Amino acid sequence: LAPLAPGCFTKTRGALIRTEKFADHEVTAHELGH
Repeated sequence: LAPLAPGCFTKTRGALIRTEKFADHEVTAHELGH
């Protein structure tokens, strides 16, 4: 279980970071649209 935890944590963290960047991009595109 210990060896699995770091990988899962990294995957989840990476997904969250990607989601945040995507959200920032969407907001920027939305603001530029106006």
